[in-house]
Amino acid sequence: MLRPVIFLLLVTAVYSQLRWRLLSATNDSDLFPKPRRDSSIGFDRKHNRLIIFGGRAGSDNFRDTWAFDLSSNEWKELTTGGSIPEKRFSMVYGADNGRSTFYVSTGEYSGEGDSSKRRFFDDILEFDLNTEQWKRLSDGSNIKPQERYGSAGGIFDDGKGVNGFYITHGFSGTRYSNTLKFDLDKNQWEEKFSGSNNYNPNYPHARCLHTGTLTNPDELVMYGGCLGGGMTGGSCPSKDNWKFDATKTEWTRLEECSTPRMYSAMAMLPPLNGSERRAVLYAGQETSKSVLVTPRYKANEIAVFNPDTNKWERKTVEGTSPARRVGHVMTTTDNGIVLFSGSGSDGEGLLNDIWLLEGTAAEADKNPSAGECGSSDFNLVALHGIFMFIGWGVLLQAGAFIARYFRHKDPWWFKMHRGLQVSGLLLTIAGLICAFISVPFDHLKFAHGALGIIIMIIGVAQPLNAAVRPHKHPDGSRSTGRFIWELVHKNIGRLGLILALINISLGLLLAVAPVAAWAVWFALLGTFVIAYLVMEFRLRLSQRSSKTVAIPMK
Repeated sequence: MLRPVIFLLLVTAVYSQLRWRLLSATNDSDLFPKPRRDSSIGFDRKHNRLIIFGGRAGSDNFRDTWAFDLSSNEWKELTTGGSIPEKRFSMVYGADNGRSTFYVSTGEYSGEGDSSKRRFFDDILEFDLNTEQWKRLSDGSNIKPQERYGSAGGIFDDGKGVNGFYITHGFSGTRYSNTLKFDLDKNQWEEKFSGSNNYNPNYPHARCLHTGTLTNPDELVMYGGCLGGGMTGGSCPSKDNWKFDATKTEWTRLEECSTPRMYSAMAMLPPLNGSERRAVLYAGQETSKSVLVTPRYKANEIAVFNPDTNKWERKTVEGTSPARRVGHVMTTTDNGIVLFSGSGSDGEGLLNDIWLLEGTAAEADKNPSAGECGSSDFNLVALHGIFMFIGWGVLLQAGAFIARYFRHKDPWWFKMHRGLQVSGLLLTIAGLICAFISVPFDHLKFAHGALGIIIMIIGVAQPLNAAVRPHKHPDGSRSTGRFIWELVHKNIGRLGLILALINISLGLLLAVAPVAAWAVWFALLGTFVIAYLVMEFRLRLSQRSSKTVAIPMK
């Protein structure tokens, strides 16, 4: 009698958790949309179906519209009319069942092999779920999003038909950090956040290929993305994540829980008008040429975010799971979150399968833990920072410090100075190589990168001009050439050291480094300043009392 009861309790416990269910497997038949990635998806509650638009497969870009019937699990390509959107991928999308509409905005057309035809979009289009007609929405405002792709956003589809459509960040030659909302009643854009410079730690830096979802009508959560290139630097992919409250124009940085991601997807668990709210992050690209070490997420792992506590949890979904993938899309339905398409991360190629993460927000907490928050990832941005910190921040500073304040320890000071400068310079050259590899492009189009090149030119020039320094006269006096050389060598070196301290500080801010790293660096910087002030005071006092000058360089 006891065994059936225990079995029933176990079954009930398992089925009160989130679980994956395959609705449609990948199929190359013409009765299915072509396998693809970076498309768009929305849920049509009235007709109990999914709407799919666009995407890409290799060099091919799509502008087809498909419907997937959630009752029969069958696909149908829709014969749509009106202002059908141009071919595009990596757009922002979302359905509003209160209005019976589906929206796509921004995105990219690759040119399909002809780079001269590549273009980005700044538009927003509406698909009527009843008439199956597309409509390009007119813009009655002077504000529009810059043409871009790889943005995040969408609409909070609580069925009331009164919410706006958001987009945030993105890329089109430069990376953006602003946030805009399209008012569907006024039919116009408004800028909710004008963006920030990439050295301000209080706001998310410019990026693209991140993911996000609306957790309330005017509340957005954003995760990861690519922060490098496009006139900025940073991790690519990144794992910093943020919540934006548009009613207060306030960004809040959230704890880092999962691995770095780009080309990932997020969606809210139903019901959207319930007392509990949970968003789910699934899959995405964790690696790039700048990533040295990162733990791979498991196919059955999801990250669950609670907007009320601003806390993440890593959860395991038991049973069969979708293949690990990138470039997939997800949307909220009445029965859970639906996932569509993507490119398999383990050799599966392009996909057009559909999976349902079945369950509600209340059930998400019941799934077993996949481990504590945090990941031991390491990339070239961090290695670049370590090399530059030790090279410019410690060794080269120490070499200059000894040359300035310990020349009376002859010849020890000169040997130490030379050894520290050479070893420090070698480390900084290694750091420079890491920097060039870690930033995808536009290495010199942002302050930290351009200033870094100037500093490195100074650093490399110093030992070269030291090797050809004019010698003193036999009586120990300095020639005019020697006097000029010392003046240039000393002051250019000091300039390089000061600029290096500034640039290391900028680099920490640009890399979205943890607060602990800032604390260590600025404490060390303060120590440098105090040490220089104390030693300079002692040197000047000693010179005044002895009425002598500093011992000249060899």
